[in-house]
Amino acid sequence: MININLSKNPGDLQGDIVPTTKSPVGIGGQNSIILKPGNSWYSPGGAFRLTLQLSDRNLLLQTIVLASPQWETGQPLDANDPKVVGWVPVWSSRTGQQGTTEVDMQIDGNLVGYAGRSSLVTFNAKKSGNENSFLRVQDDGNLVIYSSSGVAIFATNTSVLESTGHNT
Repeated sequence: MININLSKNPGDLQGDIVPTTKSPVGIGGQNSIILKPGNSWYSPGGAFRLTLQLSDRNLLLQTIVLASPQWETGQPLDANDPKVVGWVPVWSSRTGQQGTTEVDMQIDGNLVGYAGRSSLVTFNAKKSGNENSFLRVQDDGNLVIYSSSGVAIFATNTSVLESTGHNT
């Protein structure tokens, strides 16, 4: 596994996204881990991220592109580092320009994008009813919601190990 130690912004998370009863209540009325525009949830190794773009409010799964594969493992990289060319999308919710203001990984197992302060849904994984599920941005490039028993109930099917991905 590649480990890239990227500088993160306040609100960014890395590792499993696990809502609990102590998580804030999101727009949808569920205890949720909330992704705001401009923030990202990173894979454990840091090479992939789920981000809610600030520019158009599209939800993207992206992979990092490095100018050179040579870097010292564990050394910090940030967006201004010359080794980082940028982020390339491997999956999109196709919700750009719909005004998404937050994406909630809800305690009921659903991943939902909401617009404004209303409950207008811009993206819905349709996995409610799976209490205590968790979201994982995997180091193979797949975004997966797992049930509490560890069974995959939603996936973007973008694993670089299993397919060529679904580019936006």
